[in-house]
Amino acid sequence: MRRWPYLVLFFVNAIAAGILVAYGQDLLRKVPQLRDHCDVVQQPYCIDNQTIFRASKTMSIFFLILMCWSAMTETGYSRRCAILGLELPLYVGLIVGSFFVPNRVFEVYAWIAAVLSAIFILLQIVILLDCVYDIRDYLLDKINQVPGSRLWPFIYLAASIGAWLASIAGLVLLFIYYSGAPLAIAFMVITSIFVLIFPIIGANDKIGAGLLPPAAMTMYLVFLCWQSIIKVPHASKLDATAASTSAILVPSAIIGAVTVSWTSWRTTESTNSLFRLDIVTTEPQVNTPVAPNDDGISVNPAEETPQRVVAPSWQFFFIMFFSSFYMAMVMTNWGMDSGSLSEDTETISIWVQICSQWATALLFVWTLVAPLVFPNRDFS
Repeated sequence: MRRWPYLVLFFVNAIAAGILVAYGQDLLRKVPQLRDHCDVVQQPYCIDNQTIFRASKTMSIFFLILMCWSAMTETGYSRRCAILGLELPLYVGLIVGSFFVPNRVFEVYAWIAAVLSAIFILLQIVILLDCVYDIRDYLLDKINQVPGSRLWPFIYLAASIGAWLASIAGLVLLFIYYSGAPLAIAFMVITSIFVLIFPIIGANDKIGAGLLPPAAMTMYLVFLCWQSIIKVPHASKLDATAASTSAILVPSAIIGAVTVSWTSWRTTESTNSLFRLDIVTTEPQVNTPVAPNDDGISVNPAEETPQRVVAPSWQFFFIMFFSSFYMAMVMTNWGMDSGSLSEDTETISIWVQICSQWATALLFVWTLVAPLVFPNRDFS
């Protein structure tokens, strides 16, 4: 199964929603559900968020249907003749029909999306750790393969030191611009502890993690800290009206869509070993007569055909299903400024981001100390 068309559709859906929100306000105000049930005076972002929630819900239902169908086809049903030609009409029907759904449905959907997005963030953390260790192993393999080369050791050290310095610089900027609230200061102090102790732990001879994984993880922790404190009331010392939300929505949507698409792909590639449900498929073998080769030894050509392992496609649609909810949270700033749910979703956003930071830190520490705690187990 080719996955890139679904990633392209996901990407285009997110970008189209962002462009429609930024430049299609006149068109959106003609939609009855948005025009009659959104008070743009008290809820200035109601139309924007309701549009993005509809795009997100369309993708979630779309991938849920494909996930269920794929699960059935991989137990013996034929997929090609039944749904392959109906996927695009299915998407169009879902996106058009979503604009006839009452806004109250999407107020509930926002809560569901927030919870499922938190689960997706946990998946993101696991994949990020896996990616960091893969990059480290790749660079170390290059260093070992070419002992006299200075290029790969330089790349390894430059990446490690650069990531750590970027973490420190980012943390300093956070203290300068976002120290207006005690809660934000507390989050930054905790992050500072991570930034200081992670390189020390990673460089320990007994642990042997190296410099790159701790440096990369500290940079990600600083990013998560920024994502959380930027939503803390009265934390920012910047002028809140300096930039227009509409002006930055399209580039934010592009960055969010690229990030989610890459994470979805990377997560799916790793779930093959996570779920342990690989399907082995082989080319049909033809009973051919056994013929002697040049040395007089009988060879059966069918025995030389290797088996091909294919991951279940429902895993991919499962990850894309969660990504659809995460897309809504990324593009709506976790549903803030949507009306009655504004304060609640703001609090949820803050604590989801900071708790994901703490979960990332704890999981990374566990990957460092687990070989010492359980020396008889293989963690490679």
